[in-house]
Amino acid sequence: MDTGFYKWVWRFNAVAIALVTLLALALIGTQVVSSLSRAFFPTQTTNTLAVTPSATTPTTDRPEDRTTKRYFSSPLSTNTQGVYPLPLYIEQRYENRGSYKSSGGNLVNFRIVESEPQSNRWLFDKGERLIQNTTQLTLRQSGIEDIQLGHLLAIVEADTNGDERLSARDMQTLYVTGPLWSTPVKIAQDVLSVLSTTPVSPTTLDLIYNSPRGTHIARLDVRSGELLAEQVVTTQD
Repeated sequence: MDTGFYKWVWRFNAVAIALVTLLALALIGTQVVSSLSRAFFPTQTTNTLAVTPSATTPTTDRPEDRTTKRYFSSPLSTNTQGVYPLPLYIEQRYENRGSYKSSGGNLVNFRIVESEPQSNRWLFDKGERLIQNTTQLTLRQSGIEDIQLGHLLAIVEADTNGDERLSARDMQTLYVTGPLWSTPVKIAQDVLSVLSTTPVSPTTLDLIYNSPRGTHIARLDVRSGELLAEQVVTTQD
């Protein structure tokens, strides 16, 4: 009786040990496959720009910024005045957790080319930024030709979440520029997301956006960036 009991105990222990061994081998295999995948098939990350780390960041924790390509793309918009905004993109490869990730599609600036006077200029000064979104502001009127007010640009200018990257996870700064891409005017900062842009006159824009303070409903002069009126609402009101 006792011999049979211990025999079953030994068999149970053997099965348990075999299962644990198989589980351990499976976990090791998963880690090996994952490491090989990261090494040979780097993850493509769009709209994520590695930035220069701060002086207080330990050297071992700093991302290695390797810009592999800078190029212009097709003009964002065309007009009869011969002004062409050429988007400047940057591609990168940087070390991340022991593997290299590639980052493409990073819009960082515009080169404004004017064909009539044969001149060109940068829209923004040189520096680290990521242009998240560009919205054309058009006033549409029934039976009348549309009026172009300009463009709204959502820019990530700082690493606000401390991950040494500029990405959609960081807070944004909003700028407006004229129909012919004049010098941008800052209209809002610490923006989490833009909810709505509604031109209400040839010079006035209604803008709704989220910030840490709540949801802003603002009316702005698109020429000067002046805040004409604003209210902030929260879910706790």
